[in-house]
Amino acid sequence: MTPGVRVHFTACKEKNRSVATDVKVAPGGTENVDPEIYEAVVVQPINEPQPGERLYPGQVNVVIGMVRTNLPFEKKDSTVTLLKNDLVLINLLTDIVTEKRRATNIKPKIPATFGSTNEIREKGVIFSLNESEGVIKSNQHDLLPFDPKENFSDIEFTEEDINEEVDFTVIMMKGGKHAVRLKRVKEPLLLTLCCSSSDSQEDKSASNDNTSKAPKTRSITQTEVPPNMVLDQELYEGVVSQTIIEPKDGVPGYPGQIHANIGPIKTNVTFDHRDCGVTLLKNDHVLINLLVNTKTNRRRAANIRPKIPFTFSYTKETRELGVISSLGSEEGIIKSDQHGEIPFDIAENFSDTEFGDRDVGKEVEFTTTMVMSNKRAIRLRRMKNMEDQILLEQKKREEEERRKQEEDRRRKEECERESEKKKEEVAAALAAAKDKWTPLGFHVRVPDSKYEISKERFEGTVLRAVSRTLKTKVPEDKEAAADGPALLKVKIKEEPMDEKEQEEMQDKEIKEESGA
Repeated sequence: MTPGVRVHFTACKEKNRSVATDVKVAPGGTENVDPEIYEAVVVQPINEPQPGERLYPGQVNVVIGMVRTNLPFEKKDSTVTLLKNDLVLINLLTDIVTEKRRATNIKPKIPATFGSTNEIREKGVIFSLNESEGVIKSNQHDLLPFDPKENFSDIEFTEEDINEEVDFTVIMMKGGKHAVRLKRVKEPLLLTLCCSSSDSQEDKSASNDNTSKAPKTRSITQTEVPPNMVLDQELYEGVVSQTIIEPKDGVPGYPGQIHANIGPIKTNVTFDHRDCGVTLLKNDHVLINLLVNTKTNRRRAANIRPKIPFTFSYTKETRELGVISSLGSEEGIIKSDQHGEIPFDIAENFSDTEFGDRDVGKEVEFTTTMVMSNKRAIRLRRMKNMEDQILLEQKKREEEERRKQEEDRRRKEECERESEKKKEEVAAALAAAKDKWTPLGFHVRVPDSKYEISKERFEGTVLRAVSRTLKTKVPEDKEAAADGPALLKVKIKEEPMDEKEQEEMQDKEIKEESGA
């Protein structure tokens, strides 16, 4: 298994963890498609093999970088029959495992390719049509079968196209003559197919208006889902193959076309001004959702978002610089050294956030276009990203929170230092007073005494003071000395007592005598 290969698998639980089982390579899982579009020429079309022969791939000649080379292509890489010398647009497909390359998503350049192939184009009317096959009625060939996928028009063929005039090319196949490379003769008649019934009335009134008007201000919000339409939330990549053509002088306009890869199917979907807030140019690389009509199953692009800034390299537009001089509710003015003051629609915004008063005086890049013979700026983009106000407030709150936490931490450290300092001072004081007399008497013991001094504190009055140094008197009488050790006489200093204390002492002595 090579990194990058897309697979299908079944997830299961094993010992409190998720494990992928039944892993299989998905269809096309080893293929990587380069989104860049290359111009190429078909040098070898795919020819139907004779019985017993193998089917050989076709070849296109293309310049990739500075190298001109031939790339093979298979039948599945193009929905239509390709002829020799066809002018086509292709993507480059690389197999991740084998590293082989081939052309894919091949789309002829209409109508330029008809002049290169020298094919004979004929006209006819669609006689019958279903999902898998159709029949064209022609004056020269009568009834000719065709595949509905052989479609050079911008919109897919449906049963509503019966009796529609088309032009085509005739080729010989095993079953006889077949019509290929079909294209509607009157493409504008089918513009309303891409819209719902309610929207088609608006398009009709717009097409009947003979006055050329500038497009209305486009909303930059998401596309509203009309009745009987379902929004597919999945994102698809696409390339703008046809820009919107505005109605002019009574001639109805064309919708835009996006060539998109919708799963395994490569097809064109339509879009109009409702589906994108900015002007799209040819070859714009975009991301889209799909709006699907539940009744007719028709699809159109919605919520179109250009891939900024990569799309600028494909459109080959000229980007210019200017400064926003004023902003209104719907329009603004850009001041440019080359063009002076140019108006712009405020919805023509390629930046991440909407334009506001803070953008006045800020530099932007833009593209110029002509609307009703007047220059207008489109596809505006800030040169320096403006930070969202909500993000600024959030950052400010985070800074305040960090500052408070830092102050709390600093105060806590100071308290801890002061506490440690006090503990050190107390420890030093205790160490200095360890061998000294203290009023509490915790460290005082009577020498050679077995008595412990109680730590409990009592209140009392000193009646007599005793000297700390005991004085002994040597007996003069040797006889007394021989009999035994003489009693120590201690001289006690007597303090004079007042009458009350004397009475208390006398009462105490009387009680002791009576008790004895």
